[in-house]
Amino acid sequence: MLNQLITFAGVIALVACGSTDATPELPEPEPEPATATATAGDATFRYDPSSGRCVNGAGATGYNDLDLKAIAATNVADCVDMSGQTLSRDAAAEWVRWKKVSFRGANLNGTQFPAYQGPMSNDFSGADIRGALDEYTRELSGTVDDHTKIDADCVRTDDEVRCRRR
Repeated sequence: MLNQLITFAGVIALVACGSTDATPELPEPEPEPATATATAGDATFRYDPSSGRCVNGAGATGYNDLDLKAIAATNVADCVDMSGQTLSRDAAAEWVRWKKVSFRGANLNGTQFPAYQGPMSNDFSGADIRGALDEYTRELSGTVDDHTKIDADCVRTDDEVRCRRR
């Protein structure tokens, strides 16, 4: 009788070949563990473009908690309160590229982004981006709506904004 080694899902099995006996049973692969981590995309509060506010299913207004790992994974920071945060000193902030992120309804007032990684090409609809430029963040840009709060030195053209530190 000839024997053969077979690898299945990381398990090595010795199988007899040439036998008329029943086919040998291979072990079932272990299932992946389920995750219950919510992402920023599963936010409780969602941006309402008609009112310019962040509301939940019950109609209450508010903000979602800041979760940098979720933002890095989803590029969604809708209705997140980041006001006054100094992200340049937070190691998790380095995971986020800050480009093409949805900040709809977010409070970015006074947020300090990681050095030279200013938010570019983002959706700032309904967001408060006043004071988001500091000595390291030289520029930010993205789409806006009538509810977006911007600094006086930002240039708005239709639904786009560009803010540059001089």
